[in-house]
Amino acid sequence: MKKVKIGKKIFFVTIPDGSNEEKFWDLVGKGGWEWDTYRIFDQFIDKEHSYIDIGAFEGATVLYGSQIAKHCYAIEPDNVAFKILVENINLNPGLKSKITLFNGCIGNVSGDVKLGTMTKFGDSMSSISFAEPRNYVTVKSLTLDEFTETNDIRDCNFIKMDIEGGESLILPNIKAYLQKNSPTLFLSIHPFWFKDREQDSKQIMSALKTYKHLYYADGRYLEPNRLLKILLTLNNSNFSILATNKWNFSRRLPYLFKGIFNAPAIFKARAYHLVARIKTFKSGN
Repeated sequence: MKKVKIGKKIFFVTIPDGSNEEKFWDLVGKGGWEWDTYRIFDQFIDKEHSYIDIGAFEGATVLYGSQIAKHCYAIEPDNVAFKILVENINLNPGLKSKITLFNGCIGNVSGDVKLGTMTKFGDSMSSISFAEPRNYVTVKSLTLDEFTETNDIRDCNFIKMDIEGGESLILPNIKAYLQKNSPTLFLSIHPFWFKDREQDSKQIMSALKTYKHLYYADGRYLEPNRLLKILLTLNNSNFSILATNKWNFSRRLPYLFKGIFNAPAIFKARAYHLVARIKTFKSGN
């Protein structure tokens, strides 16, 4: 068992024998993994609302976000990652009642779908978007409408989505939900894994039109035309954006300045992701 501290939030995680998990969690605690995500959580999640974590992996964002939110609905289809996620949540009994788990995916269809990987399961890079993966398993898929109805979610004001290219399938399908409920969306985008890059990019842009404002993860304003250009041209790297109808300047300004003064953490996070992506592409050749 290992204690992890992110800012003022503390939780405990398991370290399987013979794994590199301790290095990963050290990186998390030092701000080198999802650093902007925690800052966004602090800005938009509150104790009066629930949030949905699509792509929960081993639970770093879940164990952080559940300390801020009324409730966290955590979704993870990768069985290897899900097993560790369950173990990590069990090590935090004070948070367990605030977390609902789903060992499946949010998809564009309901039923069984293929979850593929180009490397190995449990490495955070499995996805329903891979057309012909070397390895795949069958997992349960629910549409977002089905998931929210099944769990009677009426108070969700925030969705975090990080699903390795699967966003190209899901975002067009949840457009009506976003228009009706307007949850702030923190989205990790992986355009190099889109099946039809031009068409998928246009559909994502169409889904995001429901929002008044788009931002880079560091708080800078993001013009829609600039986002489309990134979607069509970015290779070998993912990036995160924030889509919201509310982020007043008095709250955003301190966020921007803090990002500037903590830039080394951002660089470490980006370097870590870049190395992981390179390894993935090499193993896929």
